[in-house]
Amino acid sequence: MGIWQSAISNAGILKDHGIVTELWVFGTAIPDTDVSISILNLSSVSTAQIPELILSRNITKENDIIVTHGCWRHSTRWGSCFSSLGFKWVYTPHGMLDHWALNQKWLKKKLYLRFIERPLVKNPYFIRAVSNAEKEDLQKIFPKELVLIIPNGVDVPELIHQSKLTGQYLFLGRLHRKKGVVELVKGWQQSLLNNNPRYNLVIAGPDQGELKQITALMKLCSNVQYAGKVYKKEKHDLFGQSSFYLLPSYSEGFPTAVLEAMSYGLVCLISKACHLPQAFEREFVFELRPSPENIAAQLNLTIMIPSTRLMDLSNVGRNFVLINYSLRKVADMQIEAYKLRPVLK
Repeated sequence: MGIWQSAISNAGILKDHGIVTELWVFGTAIPDTDVSISILNLSSVSTAQIPELILSRNITKENDIIVTHGCWRHSTRWGSCFSSLGFKWVYTPHGMLDHWALNQKWLKKKLYLRFIERPLVKNPYFIRAVSNAEKEDLQKIFPKELVLIIPNGVDVPELIHQSKLTGQYLFLGRLHRKKGVVELVKGWQQSLLNNNPRYNLVIAGPDQGELKQITALMKLCSNVQYAGKVYKKEKHDLFGQSSFYLLPSYSEGFPTAVLEAMSYGLVCLISKACHLPQAFEREFVFELRPSPENIAAQLNLTIMIPSTRLMDLSNVGRNFVLINYSLRKVADMQIEAYKLRPVLK
């Protein structure tokens, strides 16, 4: 839900400021959300239909902004086409151009970036980076373009009913190689928590290639379970029932799930690739590298943390998200970026 969250979750707040969100999608399953927005299912990815859509959707260069999410595929072609027609275009790669991502299938991506992606990204309204690290990467790739940092945000729950001392550890995210979920299960096996009835690990999220290996590993763990995809109440309940959130990721744009976990009061063990340097500087998160040995060692340390310290970490993390990454905070940043761009340009 990371990119979906970024694309539509604050649509209600933007609407209060006169900015109406319309979602155009092709060949993608649309998650069931509580956000009331207009959704247009495109018949194809061909940009040839854009002139007709401009007329049928009654959009204008003066009043409308085109925002694309992700890169490499049709989204960039569409944004570039709209830009060439004089529309304001916000290009949002969501971490897909960071070092780790570019090193996967590196030759194919290097050629595509040089001869297709980069030439298409000319004169966007601005490029949105979701973290300081991503801004540095994007500014090197697109040195002539304006790159603004607008992070992802989350809807912070008003009340936390649980004590957060449940003994449950949670991984919630895509089961993709870059998330380090296989290393996580191997680390759990090597830790003191494995097969200990006082603790359990719940893995939740859609499979993107890792479930088969995880399933084989879980046969050696009596206290690890896969919960599948979770949304809405199921996700809310999982966060409420858990004490720790784990994400030993190799690469992230800006992981919404980490912010969600903090907003529910979970203590987070995350990698530096999650791009939350302030959290590490203030020492209310723990570093979790994507190696089984490091994961096992960190898990062993968590069971030694006094309960009062855990509650302090929980409260600090929740307040950190409330102040810096609420949906309203992010919406305000978007609105200011839309207003200021003509001056900056």
